[in-house]
Amino acid sequence: MQRKSVSRVLVLLMCAGMFQIFPLDQFAQATPPKGSVEFTYTNGGSYTPAQHLSFSNIQLTGDFTIETWVKFKSTNHYSSFLGQYGSTKINRWIFQNFNDALKFQYHNSANQEQNLHFTNSVPLNQWMHLAVVRSGSTLKSYYNGSNANTTTGVTQTIGADVDLMLIGAGPTCCDRFDGFITNYRITNTAVYTSNFTPSLTPLTAITGTQVLLNMTNDANYLLDSSSFNRTVTSYSYGVTDYAGNGRATSSSQTPFPKATPTFSWANQTKAVGDANFKLTAPTPSTPGTFTYSSANTGVISLDATYTDSATVGVSGSSVITASFTPTDSASYTSATTTMTLTVNKQAQAAVVLSLSSSSN
Repeated sequence: MQRKSVSRVLVLLMCAGMFQIFPLDQFAQATPPKGSVEFTYTNGGSYTPAQHLSFSNIQLTGDFTIETWVKFKSTNHYSSFLGQYGSTKINRWIFQNFNDALKFQYHNSANQEQNLHFTNSVPLNQWMHLAVVRSGSTLKSYYNGSNANTTTGVTQTIGADVDLMLIGAGPTCCDRFDGFITNYRITNTAVYTSNFTPSLTPLTAITGTQVLLNMTNDANYLLDSSSFNRTVTSYSYGVTDYAGNGRATSSSQTPFPKATPTFSWANQTKAVGDANFKLTAPTPSTPGTFTYSSANTGVISLDATYTDSATVGVSGSSVITASFTPTDSASYTSATTTMTLTVNKQAQAAVVLSLSSSSN
């Protein structure tokens, strides 16, 4: 008797980031776990997040790409959600919402503020893909894959003379972010040089990846999946934490659609009079459990509890439906698959009649 068939595979977890936005998108390996990090800010709470995430410096001297997925639950007049900061503004950079203008702000070596806009209207409860790319001396911002702004002559190092890279926080007391962030990646290559369609699968570590935080919905969501394996640290500002303001929690929300599992399941044959048997389970593309139903219970009936336990009835055929529940429900949809089970009549033994005659 079968309980529920469970197939198991080894899954490699690539996790990441906490409070801020660090995303990217591209293609992924087999099917990495999905998720995001949620930051909560409620009115009346502290202006400064109670915590932030930080890790070691990354200096970008030539071509580079900074990408992220972000979703705002609410907007404030001023909120930085990703950046690299230091004791001075020289060469710092920030992803920032300022009065509903979403922009990439950086400072040049002369300490002059420069802004590259993504959009002047920030939608709520909607995932956005943001990317900033430098190719040569041309700096471009991309909003959901479309070039939003371009500037030229940008040759200075981005990220020099700074000591913190932050997620979910900014450098001032007025920064606060209320939303979700996932798939943050920085590379030292120009990944996009023209309009593109953001990938709808989690990012992977491509050539030149400096940091990759997939922000998966599990205990490893702070894991850097780049070859540098940077340590991401949770840091407290030491301010009062009102109603969870500034706290970062792992979330199952993601911009990536769920994949549909695939199955391999061959038709089966039995004969009238065969003993009770256990259905051979389909082979799924991801781990999960099955329950079964029979379209023709006169031919094949299934146990009400252990639905893979089958009893043979009369001859005929029945379509058996397997309903699948994936273990990784954040990445895969539930699905069904079918096969036909045929019950043949019992083979009849040949009867030989022997006739004899006698004569008087």
